[in-house]
Amino acid sequence: MSSFVFPSLTGLTWPVTHTVSYRTLTDESMSKRLATLALQQYPIHTWELNYDILRDDAIPSDIRSIVGLFNACRGRFDSFLYSDPLFNTVSGETFGIGDGQTADFQIVARFKNSGGPYGPDIIQNFNGAPTLFDNGAVPGFYTLGPTGIVHFQNPPTAGHVLTWTGGFYYRCHFLEDTLQVQQFMNQWWNTQSLKFRSTLL
Repeated sequence: MSSFVFPSLTGLTWPVTHTVSYRTLTDESMSKRLATLALQQYPIHTWELNYDILRDDAIPSDIRSIVGLFNACRGRFDSFLYSDPLFNTVSGETFGIGDGQTADFQIVARFKNSGGPYGPDIIQNFNGAPTLFDNGAVPGFYTLGPTGIVHFQNPPTAGHVLTWTGGFYYRCHFLEDTLQVQQFMNQWWNTQSLKFRSTLL
């Protein structure tokens, strides 16, 4: 599991496709009533990016950055970190409510409008150290595990709201073992339909 970060490349073009998916079992009774069973608590994200220009006359080189990452991951074999330009930071995000007994809480983030519906994204990969708060105050001793679980030495007081502020990545895998790039001018390349998907630890 690598710590490589997907590079910032200059030639991104439209459309950018972002797919959010869950897994659900469904069954329909004779009376046409639908029964559902969620098999997945958190969503999986898939991105498809197109680059019209990958410059080799820039510093750093775009084409060397993306091919270098692909080779370092050996295609689909290893993972990398991706900062989604649309959703990569939160401020004062709630991740739990204390009950006086529970000491472990999973860090989550929610892509939503204020007051609107939402579902949580599990956060396991941080861009820098996050800042945690217990009812608005910096908590006492705690540890943050590799899967985004916070363990408090002393369980938070019942009713205390736990929040965090910081940046995060999605851990992703390329969806193919082949990367095709095309040179169309001297030191200028492109690639179409670069696909990768988030994965959970």
